[in-house]
Amino acid sequence: MTVANDNPKQQVYLAQVEQLYQQVQNWGKDKFDFAYLDYYPISDQTGDYQAKQLTVLRKNAPNGEATLINFFPLGLTFLKGKGGGLFQSKNKVVKTNN
Repeated sequence: MTVANDNPKQQVYLAQVEQLYQQVQNWGKDKFDFAYLDYYPISDQTGDYQAKQLTVLRKNAPNGEATLINFFPLGLTFLKGKGGGLFQSKNKVVKTNN
C-alpha cells in the first residue's frame, strides 16, 4: 500500500486504511466500480509517507460524471472523503482509533 517504511505506527495506520477500503469495496461491489490513485502524499506527526486514495465510481456514468466519492488518508488520526451526487458535496471525516 505504501513505499516501504519502518515506522510501526504508519504501518498499522496504512493497514487500517486498507481494511476500510476493502470494506467499502465489499459493500459496493455490485453497485459501483473502484479505482486507486497510488502514492497519495501524507505528512503527519510520524513523518512523511504515502498511501492510496480510493475512488468510488458510478457504473455506466457519462464521461466526467463517474466519480461518486474519493477517500484519501490525511494522516495517522484522520481519513477524509469528499463526495458529490448522493453525498451533496459534503466532507465526511472518519477518526481512527490510534
